[in-house]
Amino acid sequence: MIPLALFALFAGDPLPEPLQKMLSARDAVKTAEIEWTVIDGAGATPAQIRNYRAVFGIEGYFLEDQGDAQGVVARTADGQIEPLYGQNPLRWLWVDGELWEHRERSLKVDVHQARNDFIDARSFGLGAALTARDVTASLRAGNLQASSERVEDGLFKATVRDGAQRLEWLISQRAGWSPVRARVFHDDVLRAEATIENDRIDGVWFPRRITFVHFLEDGQPRGDQTLEIRRAAFNKPSHAARLTPEYLKLETGTNIELLAPSPYGQRISVEPLLAWDGKQRVPNDEVVRRVRAGELKYSPAFQAEVDRLLSRGQIHNSFESRWRDIVERFIKANRLDAEQTQRARLILQDCLEQARAYVARQQPSFATIDATWNTASSKPAGEVRPDEFERLRQQVVNLEAPIHEIHREQLTPRLRALLTREQLSALEARRAETAPAVPAPTAPAPASSAPRQRDPRE
Repeated sequence: MIPLALFALFAGDPLPEPLQKMLSARDAVKTAEIEWTVIDGAGATPAQIRNYRAVFGIEGYFLEDQGDAQGVVARTADGQIEPLYGQNPLRWLWVDGELWEHRERSLKVDVHQARNDFIDARSFGLGAALTARDVTASLRAGNLQASSERVEDGLFKATVRDGAQRLEWLISQRAGWSPVRARVFHDDVLRAEATIENDRIDGVWFPRRITFVHFLEDGQPRGDQTLEIRRAAFNKPSHAARLTPEYLKLETGTNIELLAPSPYGQRISVEPLLAWDGKQRVPNDEVVRRVRAGELKYSPAFQAEVDRLLSRGQIHNSFESRWRDIVERFIKANRLDAEQTQRARLILQDCLEQARAYVARQQPSFATIDATWNTASSKPAGEVRPDEFERLRQQVVNLEAPIHEIHREQLTPRLRALLTREQLSALEARRAETAPAVPAPTAPAPASSAPRQRDPRE
């Protein structure tokens, strides 16, 4: 199934035969399971790696963001693992005109109505850039000039023009009419290029590796990406013809929030709040009633996550004991002498005084959030509104940011500056073998916790 934008491109002009065959070849893919890795800035140090998995049937498409090379899906602004869901895969399911979005272990799933802007693996190799919308979607249907020419035996160049933009494919007959190169020009200046290495998998020609390069207006490259297919299977009898929300691995009790289309990107909820009863979505009030009547049980994982969400670990209430423990472990692990030990404790005292002064200034704000949190957390598990807690959590994250900054920008680097060259070398050797002797700055762990990471649909 080819993205509609690609068909719309040619609505006003007959397709040259190589393009017709290219699309027909990809149309032969009915169901698939694909795993791939995207490397941003290939050749850079360090490269940014992201792993994905997709499953699609005749009806429905499932996408899972499996995180970076360490399996981390979400990080804080300073690169630390996001404390609540940082290591939990993010999943999407597109079916029946709705896009379900859920992070593993989260108590809530968002269901976007009339939205499908996510990376579709079925379009790999058909465009010159890796985006949620194929580059061809930026062109306008009608008044298009489409042409093709044989470059050499079994290799064809196909071109489509729309005003100032030009799409260009180099299509290989030997590779089952798959493109081996795709380009986008604007005002005859190359803006994006994809080089595609194809392979025959289960009788289907499909990209094995794609290298994307983007160019500035002056023609200079401004960045590159590499997409590598790790595993792929096509049109297997074992593949599901229709995908269902079971692919999201929802726990019984998970809240479901319907979101109406919005031209400005706001969250517009459609009431009432729904919940997953283990088989389907029903009103949350019904789930609560059935649980109280003994007709339904929340899954153990859902109940455990509710308990974890309600357990408080705010840094503004505990940073003193945490920082003292960090410094004492630093002194012991690095075998500081008497003078270094005294200086380390003076650094700790200075940082504590700065953090205490900040918390004192913000105490009225923290007290207001604490009171609101206590009221919300007194509700039974099934009546917990995750969005309510996440809103409070974000307020705490914002308030506690300066505390983390003192740890990150002062306490940790000032302690490291005390070490001699030999001590620093020994520290780095231990870090290479085990965990760091100087723990990374504590990530925000407010009146609970939760995230934001680069979305593969962006």
